[in-house]
Amino acid sequence: MSFPESRGSFGGNCQTTRWTFNWREVTRLFAFKRDIFAVDLICFAFELHGFETLEVNEHMQGWNTLVAAVPIRLPGALAQEEWFQKVAFPAFALCWTQIYPRPTISCAGF
Repeated sequence: MSFPESRGSFGGNCQTTRWTFNWREVTRLFAFKRDIFAVDLICFAFELHGFETLEVNEHMQGWNTLVAAVPIRLPGALAQEEWFQKVAFPAFALCWTQIYPRPTISCAGF
């Protein structure tokens, strides 16, 4: 995973697979857990353009860099200290937690 100022890039389990997005394309970000039998797997689900989803998880190379980059690249996003306990506990529960909502611009009164 690499996180230059304007783009995020993620490698899959396969060395030839790569997903790229622009940080401006992120409309929402959620953290959650998957129950993978004996342990939990913490994941992020990036919503892009309001309809596409990109899922990454803590077993992917660069996870810690991504977690640190989120509140920097997505102003207003929760930092790890603010979401981790909500997602990690209780064990084996989904614990779907919104970390970032893209602010909406209100046109009320126009």
